[in-house]
Amino acid sequence: MMSTRMLFVNLILFVSFLGLGQECLTVPSRLSKTQNEYLVIKSTCDLYSFSMNIYSRWGDEIYSTEEFQDEFDLGLNEMVGKKKKEQREKFTAGVYFYIIEYQSNPDSESIKLTGNITIL
Repeated sequence: MMSTRMLFVNLILFVSFLGLGQECLTVPSRLSKTQNEYLVIKSTCDLYSFSMNIYSRWGDEIYSTEEFQDEFDLGLNEMVGKKKKEQREKFTAGVYFYIIEYQSNPDSESIKLTGNITIL
């Protein structure tokens, strides 16, 4: 007869194997405008669908995308052009909040990540 502890350990291993017990995206918690950093989100799984929204501390949406990239250019870099200048001005030093939703395959449930990014 299997003990409760052994059953629990087997269940955790099975859930981890299915990829249900952990998120497959890693989002940094800070970026630096002075170092011209990109927002780099690391993925350990294939993504079937993806969306990311970034909000100011007042709840205004200031960035939105439905396309996953290795590096997201939030406009922190010095760039020539009106659009990049306007985008750069949106992200001043401070704390921003994000909501990311993704699916690893068409049959899986959507996973929602929330958190914050500090821009120095």
